[in-house]
Amino acid sequence: MKLEEKQISRLQEVIEKFPELKEVAWKLSESGIFWALASGTAAYIYAGGKKDDLDDVDLWIAAEDKGVVTEILGEEWQGQSSPNHMAENIAFDSLDFFTNCRKIRGEEVLLDYRWTKSVDEHLVEVSLDGVDYQIVSPEDVVVLKMVNSREKDQKDVLALEKMGLDKKYLRQRLAECGVTIVF
Repeated sequence: MKLEEKQISRLQEVIEKFPELKEVAWKLSESGIFWALASGTAAYIYAGGKKDDLDDVDLWIAAEDKGVVTEILGEEWQGQSSPNHMAENIAFDSLDFFTNCRKIRGEEVLLDYRWTKSVDEHLVEVSLDGVDYQIVSPEDVVVLKMVNSREKDQKDVLALEKMGLDKKYLRQRLAECGVTIVF
């Protein structure tokens, strides 16, 4: 997938609103780790929405690379949870790094959002002003947002569905994350 002009423009808006992203993206890309803009940030880039609703930048880090991010940022990962999810996070300025994200209901894990080879193969890569940015596919955003979702997440999923999704890849990702929903 290649970003359309309006999506590139929205990525530029994110970079302008959160200028620390540029340096961090450069460092992450140079390190060779698996990372990508994800969640609400990726949903905004793909489908739009209110720029004012962006209060941070979501960066997904593959679990095996979290040690490198600790070295780059000089910050330790913190466990965070709510009634709907558990993850490890680093809040760095307005950047929200996450890994080991799981959607839960009580003790039951509904989704284990894991980085796989297929995630890497479906990343959207964009180079702006000499910095490489990676964005998870729209399908990967949907996978994260559709299980045990909040109202805001449901709106993002509907907006992304209007773009047209690769249903085969979406089913593959749901299976890789342990979700047994059939649609």
